[in-house]
Amino acid sequence: MAGKPDIDPMGKVLRKARESSEISAKDASDALDITTASLSRLETGKSSASVQRLKQMALLYKVSLIDLVDETIVPSQAPLNKELLRVCINEVHQIASELKASPSSEKLADLIVQTYEKADMNASGHDIISNEQRESLEVSLKP
Repeated sequence: MAGKPDIDPMGKVLRKARESSEISAKDASDALDITTASLSRLETGKSSASVQRLKQMALLYKVSLIDLVDETIVPSQAPLNKELLRVCINEVHQIASELKASPSSEKLADLIVQTYEKADMNASGHDIISNEQRESLEVSLKP
């Protein structure tokens, strides 16, 4: 006679969702109003979560209930730095203006994303875009 599996796969998904959300077990258990031991039992598959508890966890972890059930949790990305994005948009626009370039909206968007991904906001707020990045933008924007 087959025994009950030691670990419910849903437990692994719950743990992955929490960790992807960068929420500690203590913070999650506090927000869910359960003990850390109860959370641990859920995440190890030793106990099952009710639909209501799954809804609470999905909301807390900022994932959909369907993602939890379908086990399609993807790691969360770092939050968007709006000031850095603003600087990158202005930098790309300035270079395009200097070159009198008129890139397509798609090309402009791609260059802004690339610039944002490579940009580095240091403490003083200067040198966000390196000279090498600026030169690369110029080459990309030349008509």
